[in-house]
Amino acid sequence: MMKLSLRWLITTVLLFAIAALSIFTAFFTIEINRSIPEEFARTAFPTLHTVQILLDQDLQVVEQYIHSTAHSSASRNLGSSSDFTGYYMASEKFHAEYSPLLAANSSIAAVFVVETSNQVTHTVYGSLSGNTGVERVAEKEGIRRGVAQLVSSGSVQTDGWHHIPIAGTMALYRAVYWAGRYTICLIDLNAAVDYYSTLYGIPGTLVLAREGKILTWYDTGNGEISYDADLVRYSLPESSHRIVLIQDQNSVLDMLCLLPIGELSGNATLLQWMTIGIAILLLAIFLSAYIYLKQNFVRPMNGLMTAMEYIRSGDLDALPQAEYASQEFSALYSTFQKMISDLKQMKIRAYEQDLENQRVHINSLRLQIRPHFYLNCLKALYASAAMGNFDHVQSRIMHLSSHLRYCFTIQRSSVPLREELTQCQNYLDMFTIGQPGFSELHLDVEDALLDFLIPPMTILTAVENSAKHFQSGRQRSDSLHVYITARTLRMEEDSIVNICIRDNGSGFSPEALELIRHPDADHIGVSNIVQQLKFYFGSACEVAFTNQDGAQIDIFIPVKREEDGHESADC
Repeated sequence: MMKLSLRWLITTVLLFAIAALSIFTAFFTIEINRSIPEEFARTAFPTLHTVQILLDQDLQVVEQYIHSTAHSSASRNLGSSSDFTGYYMASEKFHAEYSPLLAANSSIAAVFVVETSNQVTHTVYGSLSGNTGVERVAEKEGIRRGVAQLVSSGSVQTDGWHHIPIAGTMALYRAVYWAGRYTICLIDLNAAVDYYSTLYGIPGTLVLAREGKILTWYDTGNGEISYDADLVRYSLPESSHRIVLIQDQNSVLDMLCLLPIGELSGNATLLQWMTIGIAILLLAIFLSAYIYLKQNFVRPMNGLMTAMEYIRSGDLDALPQAEYASQEFSALYSTFQKMISDLKQMKIRAYEQDLENQRVHINSLRLQIRPHFYLNCLKALYASAAMGNFDHVQSRIMHLSSHLRYCFTIQRSSVPLREELTQCQNYLDMFTIGQPGFSELHLDVEDALLDFLIPPMTILTAVENSAKHFQSGRQRSDSLHVYITARTLRMEEDSIVNICIRDNGSGFSPEALELIRHPDADHIGVSNIVQQLKFYFGSACEVAFTNQDGAQIDIFIPVKREEDGHESADC
């Protein structure tokens, strides 16, 4: 399985976090832009629907009022007076009839009575858009000409409300024909839009339309309004507007509300910028975290790895930087430094141990190479041959060859106890040839200890030492007895293997015991036994030298009990 570095892992996590944040921000913005117009349409629809109902009710009231007044006696008498006084009185009555209507509906521009001769006989004007007297006079004249032109063209329709452009604006008119004259009521749609927008606080621009045609003033910036009367939400081509349409089958007009996206999403825009700001802030936090982790985690880790590579190659002086920002790396550096120091000490100890091993091995070789012993053997062989005791010569040569083979071919660090005891017997047999009763080996060894491993030449050296000192001081009638015992001393948890080598000689002299405790280069015999045993079994191994009716050497080797019941030396 491919393993990623810590640096690449952190970078990958950071990139994924940034990508996820960017995708979230983009989708969030898109969702806001999509949902806000729909939310506005949903919340604005009830208000617009209420306004449309009231507008329809107002138009119905106006229509009923015109019908009732057009058929009244006052209307019938409008054209009956030929003199000025009668005309003036009829006009006053006409004004009195329609003034309440105009006062109740500020969007009514005027009410006209037009004779079939296309003569406008009576007029009542409502609120005008002109600010000065001249503007209002011009506005009245424009309305009057427009109505006269409508009647003269013969296109006056009396079957409900209809729209017509008059005096630069779009108006809605209702005409009632009675007694040879038209009673026409004009409603200024722009004034109606202003009235209802102000009264109900409609946001944006209120627009009145009919049969897919816009009737009131509007400002879309660029583009014309196009809407489908079968839908609820609409848009302006090449424009930033959204349209909410209110319509009813019984309605005279369609009602639309135009609101720029900027106004729709005022708070949403702020929310978007807040989202972008949070994204930038999180990005900065991610980058700061990356830089911090790189400076205080990745680089120190790389430094430690580099130092480990140098140490693995053998350079124990390669240390990483000593100052870290985090407590964890400071503790790790201290532990690492302690480990290197321990490695140096272990290396020194291993070197010293190797030197000690070589020294012990050299001493062992020196012990094996005993020129006096081998010269004496050759002299004995020569004497036996001179006397014709060839049987003795053959036997001594066989024992000597076995002894030499054991001494010079030992390449192992340990041998079984039985092999060491065999060589001890072989050694004593060499001196027994030609000297009957010179020596005798007594063995008392537990069967379980015959395969116990010990350093070679340890017990044999002790036996050789006993034979050498006994031979130099013995009487003719004396004979050497060497006792070797091996037994296991049972303890609570561990056991101790005790190997005892004892002879019937004169024992150790005080000088010899002192020399054993402080050996020199020329006296390495018995003291070398201690060195070999300590080297093989460790410092827990103990060797005791005493005099017990002769020289006695006790070897104590701690052993551990294994789970299967067997015992092993505690090396």
